[in-house]
Amino acid sequence: MTIVNRTKEWKEVSKVVFDAYGMKIYYDEEKVGMKGAMFIKEEDLSETGFSNKPIGENMEKAREVYIKKKSALKGGTKFVMESGI
Repeated sequence: MTIVNRTKEWKEVSKVVFDAYGMKIYYDEEKVGMKGAMFIKEEDLSETGFSNKPIGENMEKAREVYIKKKSALKGGTKFVMESGI
């Protein structure tokens, strides 16, 4: 998971919420994984989402159960967390 703090203050992250609708899972013979990101935008507001890129080379994308929808996070979906980071 990548965390980008767009504020001018240090932030302690204690919880992260992702919308399962946007999960992009990749796998190979040895591992399963996904790339997530969190953008801290304001005091108590952040945005989370998933990338459409695998965590390693030669990984296959798992079948998606949900219908695709677009997002600013490089093709994934996003989720806005309010009231805490």
